Amino acid sequence: MVTLALLTACSFNTGGVGASDLASGDTSAGDTGLDGPRVESSTPDGAADGPRDGPRDGTPNAEQPALDGRPPDSAPIADSTVDTVSPDSTVDTVAPDGTVDTAPPQDSTVDTTCTPVAEVCNDKSDNDCDGLVDEGFGHLCADLSCTGNGRIKTVSNTCMDDFGSSGSSDKLEIYCCDQTARFCLSKESCPWRNGCVSSTATCSRSGLATDDMAHVTSNSGGCSNSEYKGHRWFRCSPASQAYY
Repeated sequence: MVTLALLTACSFNTGGVGASDLASGDTSAGDTGLDGPRVESSTPDGAADGPRDGPRDGTPNAEQPALDGRPPDSAPIADSTVDTVSPDSTVDTVAPDGTVDTAPPQDSTVDTTCTPVAEVCNDKSDNDCDGLVDEGFGHLCADLSCTGNGRIKTVSNTCMDDFGSSGSSDKLEIYCCDQTARFCLSKESCPWRNGCVSSTATCSRSGLATDDMAHVTSNSGGCSNSEYKGHRWFRCSPASQAYY
């Protein structure tokens, strides 16, 4: 009788679960008082919330790979040096601090393996490494070395005899071209009169019947310093090579 009274009293509790509910297992009518309050929520589409797969803006979280296949939270690795090509085709290296190391262009006409020595006559070599072969010598290895450019000396006709046949009273003209003296008579044709012309010739044969070109007859008074390097005779071979 006591048990029946308790069950009857519980069935009239508006917040409780009736006997029929207990029998059917339905406890959704309210708080059972056993497990604590139960709260259900749903998303706007009616689906219950569950574990989230990532932020709603579509960006990957630490557990998900990005759409391009990179590992999460990764960034491109920058090279510490960058090679750039200058307009002159040299390679510039950009260091991490932003400074640029530019390699100077190399002159392809200069032989960097050459060790300069005195030029040797008629050995067909550029002994002094200046890009010229056997310069400064004439016929029979005459010393024709000079400095400067253009006409470096004129010997007056009053101080010498000339052997030109095209005109009379010629002067002797001496030009320096490619560090080599070149000789002409003033009233004969001369390839160096209007500027340096690189060639193997060191004298002009124009107007000459023989190798003799000029002979200094006086080196004193008004003719002082008429000699050239102590020479008074100036000759030109059939190969247009000057000698003394």
